Amino acid sequence: MVDNANNAGNVPVRENNTSFQVPKLTTTNYNTWTILMESVLDAQGLWETIKPVTGGAVDEKKNKIARAILYQALPEDIPLQVARNRSAKDIWEALRVRFLGPDRVQRARLASLRREFEQLRMKKTDTIEEFAGKLAGFVSRYTSLGSNLEDEVLVRKLLDSVPKKYLQIVASIEQYSDLDTMPFE
Repeated sequence: MVDNANNAGNVPVRENNTSFQVPKLTTTNYNTWTILMESVLDAQGLWETIKPVTGGAVDEKKNKIARAILYQALPEDIPLQVARNRSAKDIWEALRVRFLGPDRVQRARLASLRREFEQLRMKKTDTIEEFAGKLAGFVSRYTSLGSNLEDEVLVRKLLDSVPKKYLQIVASIEQYSDLDTMPFE
């Protein structure tokens, strides 16, 4: 069911009287789109069609529903590119390769992202919230490339990157808190 009044290009999907907005994929929103689509598919019990349980068979009806939802989220030029794929998982993978590149390219992007993360430092004009937002952006970018940044790494990066005016606060946090278990939030 398409909602023409919706300006954002999202398509509502109803399941058990609950409406979910299916975001439209664009040339610039793939990373965000995957997070939102995973959430929608998972809420409808369909994520297992994309990431099946080891050794488990995918329910064909669920696969068809997941495929239909994925197709609704695609712009007009992309369904023809992925139409030969019969499973939701294969469509998902084809989109990943199209927007992120093959594994070799992903590894190169991840290496570049790691270097960028290592060089990141808080500017004197940045607030803690702004810098934490930059770090959260790295989490999203890492996730989109199939990797992750642990909370411990993020906390240490935040504490190691702040300007000298925060050193006393950093010293107190390091002295009285367990950084290995401290959540980034």
